[in-house]
Amino acid sequence: KFTLFERTDILCGALGLIYGVDYGEGYYSSANAMTCFETLKCYPHIRTFRELAERCHYVMTHPGKFDLLPNTAKNADHLYAQLRRLADYEQLLVTNDGRYPNEVINDSINLSDVFQRPQMLYLHLSTSLGMGSAPALARLFTYLLLTAAGTTERRCRVYLVVDEFQRMVADNLEYIMQMARSMDVGLVLANQSMADLHARRSDMISIMETNCRFRQWFDVPAEEDRRRLASVAGETVELMTNRSTSYGTRDSTESIGTTEVILPRLNINEIVQIGDDPDLSIVRLTRGAG
Repeated sequence: KFTLFERTDILCGALGLIYGVDYGEGYYSSANAMTCFETLKCYPHIRTFRELAERCHYVMTHPGKFDLLPNTAKNADHLYAQLRRLADYEQLLVTNDGRYPNEVINDSINLSDVFQRPQMLYLHLSTSLGMGSAPALARLFTYLLLTAAGTTERRCRVYLVVDEFQRMVADNLEYIMQMARSMDVGLVLANQSMADLHARRSDMISIMETNCRFRQWFDVPAEEDRRRLASVAGETVELMTNRSTSYGTRDSTESIGTTEVILPRLNINEIVQIGDDPDLSIVRLTRGAG
């Protein structure tokens, strides 16, 4: 259903091969995309990641036979490395060519089906055992889910829940959020600490604060996170009571006054106490709703 350029963009985005548009980042991103595009163009009947990896390797090692510059093919090593990772997963190689039982074919996940029939899909991707493969598989699933959302008749509302999402996304977090919003797919993203969102090139904290309408903190263990939360909570006006007593020769006079002072809406001690209570959390709703 997709053009070669669309298929190339989906694969390169899902595999984390789009690094940016600046001079160096854009050069290597283009090398990955051009090599992937040339492989798909010359071998249109590829059906599995193993076939794609093998054909991609042939194109990279024989650039003169294809519409590809030698330096371009040479700098697409990351593309081949990611395809080789996916090629090792037998679950991603299933096709209805008679090599697999019918029950395997019938139980294959169809991401278009989740928009038409209520169901739950659970993916267990261990980042401790597959630190390189798990993020690639998670991105692949996410991109294909959002792609299916734009090409399928919608009967069910779909929510995507990602735990420890910072391990899956970095530079493409904002794009995924924008794409999910445009496709009306709800995103629920969970992680341990805001400090985990410090990436090498992307400010994921700023992206989260800009794009997430509802945020909830069950505990705020990091000191930097506490200061940030106290800051974003804003300030409030409180009345401070002043008491003074003056003593004369025979009696004393007590005076009481009030003064308006500006204080943080949440201070560090309150944030710590809320985190210690299992029944309390801090919720922030943006865009003036609720």
